[in-house]
Amino acid sequence: AYMLADWYRPGVTLDFPKGGSGAIAEALVRGIEKQKQSKVITRAHVEEILVENGSACGVRLKNGDVVKASRAVVSNADPFVTKGMLSNARAAGLTGAEMDAHMDKLTDTSEELGIPMLKS
Repeated sequence: AYMLADWYRPGVTLDFPKGGSGAIAEALVRGIEKQKQSKVITRAHVEEILVENGSACGVRLKNGDVVKASRAVVSNADPFVTKGMLSNARAAGLTGAEMDAHMDKLTDTSEELGIPMLKS
């Protein structure tokens, strides 16, 4: 129901992936875990993205566990939630101007400079 406002815009289409939306997640997991030393952890709620030397280096889960990343941290959360998970690192000056500017732009919803919010 929350998407109905977007349905009436000109040119709107609805696509469904073969196998349902879960098939997209399953394909991503297969692709990531094909790589040696790569693992996808599900049902693990992230509380904070950890940053060292200006780069994301791991995450702290809500249960207190820390998962370190050897190459990258990938967030599936929307930009607003991701920015919140970086807030401690940003407050401590660990994220750097480039990352701060990038996250600020992603979460700017002003019509003239940012990405306007969808009605849905």
